[in-house]
Order: sequence, then structure tokens, then C-alpha cells
Amino acid sequence: MPSAQDLASLSIVFYDGECGICNRSVTFIWKNDPQGIFHFLSLQSDSAQQFLHHTGVSEVKFDTLYLHHNGEIYSRSDATAHILKSLAAKRWQFLGKTLKFIPKALRDLGYNTIAQNRHWLSPKAECPLPPNDVRKRFL
Repeated sequence: MPSAQDLASLSIVFYDGECGICNRSVTFIWKNDPQGIFHFLSLQSDSAQQFLHHTGVSEVKFDTLYLHHNGEIYSRSDATAHILKSLAAKRWQFLGKTLKFIPKALRDLGYNTIAQNRHWLSPKAECPLPPNDVRKRFL
């Protein structure tokens, strides 16, 4: 497992490894990230918990997507917007930029509604086995 210093230099998506929507989101990200910008770490891991606490997240919540990018921690709709803005396809970049024009309270209301119902909306936590070049991005 990489050290905290190694993790600090990476762009990491922290996700609920037991959530079907979260696993499909991770699959979407790696399929649309041919440059390999993002790495992935399940919130259930000790490494994720320790790293997020070390970076100032006082209470790690499994219903929250976190992103560590360029030394900053983003969560919920902010994480989603930053991820989309960083993907290769212009349409996702446009969507990420557009999301930032919606007030954060409203964006997070939508995010929270999906997050609270994520196990009902997608009861299976299936994730396809990524290709070998992508597997190394899972920490």
C-alpha cells in the first residue's frame, strides 16, 4: 500500500465500495479517463480513512464521494463537478463546468437525495474487472 506521502501526490476518488451506483461511477470514470489521472480507493479501507482524516475530513461518510485533487479535498457535488471537468470528453467537461453554476446547496440537495437512496436504486455492488492497465490505479 502506498504511503501517505505517495497518496498525497495522486488524484484519488474515494468511493463506497459496497454501493452499486458508486462502483458504476468508478467504472465510468476510468473508462473516460484515458490519461489515467484518477486513482481509486474504497472508503471502507483503512488507508482511505487515515488519509481523509489526515487531510482534515473529521467524519468520513460512506454516502459521500470524496476527491483528493491538486492537494485539495472535494466532496459530494463539488467532487462530481471536478471529476467531470477533468475527463477527456468535452461533453463531460462542459457538464462539470455547468454544474458549478448551480448553487452548491441545490447541487448537494440532488446529490444527497441520490446518496440516501443509493442502495435502493442500485442494490448490487457489482464492478466489472478493469483491464490490467487500469487495475494499478486501484489502491
